[in-house]
Amino acid sequence: MQGASLKALRFILLPTMLLTNHAFAADSFSVFGNYEFNDTDVIRGIGLSAGYSHRNSAVRSEIVTSINMNEVIDQRGFDQEFYSWDIGFRLGYFRDVFFYIEAGVDVFDLALHDLRNDNDDSYYYDEGSDGIDGYAGIGVGIQTNQLRIEGVVKARQIDASNWEAEKTAFYGLQVSVMF
Repeated sequence: MQGASLKALRFILLPTMLLTNHAFAADSFSVFGNYEFNDTDVIRGIGLSAGYSHRNSAVRSEIVTSINMNEVIDQRGFDQEFYSWDIGFRLGYFRDVFFYIEAGVDVFDLALHDLRNDNDDSYYYDEGSDGIDGYAGIGVGIQTNQLRIEGVVKARQIDASNWEAEKTAFYGLQVSVMF
C-alpha cells in the first residue's frame, strides 16, 4: 500500500510542478470558473491556464488545469458524485474572437486508478470497461485584455470499475480573468 501511495503522489506532484514552471514563463496566465452540463449531469470547477505563442502570432497553445465537482447519472440510473483534476492541452487561433481544440485527462483517475477500483462489494465489476477518464472538445469565445468568455462542447469518458456515465456529451461555459 505504501508503494501505491508514493506512486500516486508522484503522479499528482509532477504535473503540478510542470504547470507551475510553465505558468511563470507563459505569455498569459488566467484563472477561470467553468460549468459543464447535459440534461442529467453537471460539472463545476475552478482552474488555471497558461498560454504560449510566437511573437505576433494568433496561433497559440495553452496548458489548462481544473479541479471539478462532478455529478453524473450512471447507466443504471444511480447518482455518482466525485472530484476530478483535469489537465489538458489546447491549440487554437486566439484574437478578440477565438476558437480552439483541446484534449485532457483526469489526473486523479490516472494516479489513483488502481486504488479507486479496489472495492470488494462491487457485484457490477467489469474489468474491461474502466479506462482512464479523459475528454476532447472544441471551444469558441471572445476576449478583452482582462476577461475571456467561452463556450465549449466536450466528449467525456467517465467511468469506474463498477459504473459508466450514461451521457458523454457536455456543453459548457467558462469565464476567465487574464493576467
